[in-house]
Amino acid sequence: MFGITVITPPTVEPVSLASARSFLHLDGTDHDDTLADLIAAATEHVQQATGRQFVRATFDITLNCFPHGTMPIYTPRSPLASVEHVKYYDRDEVLQTLNSVNYIVHTDREPGLIEPLVTWPATAIREDAVTVRFVAGYPGVGSPADPAGAVPGRATTAIKQLVAHWFENREAGEAPEHVGRLINGLKVWREV
Repeated sequence: MFGITVITPPTVEPVSLASARSFLHLDGTDHDDTLADLIAAATEHVQQATGRQFVRATFDITLNCFPHGTMPIYTPRSPLASVEHVKYYDRDEVLQTLNSVNYIVHTDREPGLIEPLVTWPATAIREDAVTVRFVAGYPGVGSPADPAGAVPGRATTAIKQLVAHWFENREAGEAPEHVGRLINGLKVWREV
């Protein structure tokens, strides 16, 4: 069981207002408030559906214990950029920071993972026994003028398609089939 909390949110969206306006063939800024809300909602929808984080952000995942033995901890958002710390409550309920020499962070895999070099330590019995702070998102995401950076084009297309669908069909809830296909091609699959 785990929970995820955004510690530092992204500073920009992966699709700019100008890009959304252009995609929708809109002139002027009359619809910018609506578009901004739709971009944020579409981005979160696509991120949740794919297990990806498009613009760099910092997260905490909270676990009720470490995985068994030397099983890795998988991060729920890819690509993993770094792990800031792994903290845990030991059996005496004292908060400890696991020394980073005791684990390897794999940022070259999807999903990213934290692999222990020794057996994970024993923890107290509590819902927040383990907290991993990590940074996820694509590199090179730049200024608001070029927010997408290294975000896959398939992702920005899915977001723009979803924004267009919701903008033109205010009552619609489900994503169109073609957006679903774009999303499926972006999904992060975890080894079992």
